[in-house]
Amino acid sequence: MATDEAAESVQSQGLEIAELAETQLVWGFGTPHVLKCTGKGGEDTDRIYSYLAAFELYPPPDRSLPFGMDLHEQWKSAGWRIAAYKEIPDGLVLLTTNPSNDLQVRLDVFGDGRILLNISTPCYEQPDGPAPFGAQYYSGAQEGEPVPSPAPAES
Repeated sequence: MATDEAAESVQSQGLEIAELAETQLVWGFGTPHVLKCTGKGGEDTDRIYSYLAAFELYPPPDRSLPFGMDLHEQWKSAGWRIAAYKEIPDGLVLLTTNPSNDLQVRLDVFGDGRILLNISTPCYEQPDGPAPFGAQYYSGAQEGEPVPSPAPAES
């Protein structure tokens, strides 16, 4: 899968979660990154990568914790692989994998209402040459800026 397709997949997952939270998805600390990773067979080439993006959600503070708890139950019922779920004072941490696309999702809910969302892909192989490792600087991918919704498909 090409890195632009991976980026689109991660952003779509983030936008879906923001819609469930009834709030806007905002780019989090840093920018999206293309990270080097090792293939399933132990391959270590400049074509195998993982895409990671950090986002923030700002639902009403009294809605954040119930949202995280509800999302945990919803994903568990839908067959998502829950790697970790821990309620902490005034918050929670949820680490899971979406079975339909293998994206790993980490949701951190804080007592002040903030939700940090990290989404990463499994390792993919860039089909047309080396992967562009490092920070991905492109329009709109700046901390605190809203993540744009994808353009509607032309019919």
